[in-house]
Amino acid sequence: MKLIGLTGPSGAGKSTALAFLAERGVYTIDADRVYHELLETGAALRASIAELFPDTLSGGKIDRKALARAVFANRDALAALERVTHPAVLARVDEMLERYGRCEASDGGREKTAAVEAIALIESGMAAKCDIVVAVIAGGADTARIEARDGLCPREAAERRAAQKDDAFYIRGADIVIRNDGGLRSFENEVAMILNKIGRTDAT
Repeated sequence: MKLIGLTGPSGAGKSTALAFLAERGVYTIDADRVYHELLETGAALRASIAELFPDTLSGGKIDRKALARAVFANRDALAALERVTHPAVLARVDEMLERYGRCEASDGGREKTAAVEAIALIESGMAAKCDIVVAVIAGGADTARIEARDGLCPREAAERRAAQKDDAFYIRGADIVIRNDGGLRSFENEVAMILNKIGRTDAT
């Protein structure tokens, strides 16, 4: 199995790139969605977060907005959260990829392709498992995308963006950099080229 890692700042277009890959038959995993599912179903993770941030626990569940307020304006708090969330998400992603790998073995040995989208792909250690790491970078529109996507006010979106690594961090850790500053068709073509890079001949 070939594994593509997609990373980059929030709002840059990683999810769009992941959707393009899915349209081409790639098995895709959104690490942020995995994290949100674990907040709902992972009792051990919820307990760890509640111990760190007791004010975010409401009715036995983690209030995601309260958690965001607690960490995105405080780098130490964010680092503490990541120390418990990264291993949990990585373990679940490993499980999903292992299941997919078993499907590959039962499909006549035909090599398959998977992609993981994660803003913390590099710092979580997930990048080391990938055959190719792709950074998706956008221009100044990324904060506006965060506002629209997550229903945030400009201040909240700016805090979330400020808490992230800068573009240079993602570029240094990537094998390929895609700049999402042109039209959608151009962006889709660049994403398709990833499959050519890893030896998929059906990327057109």
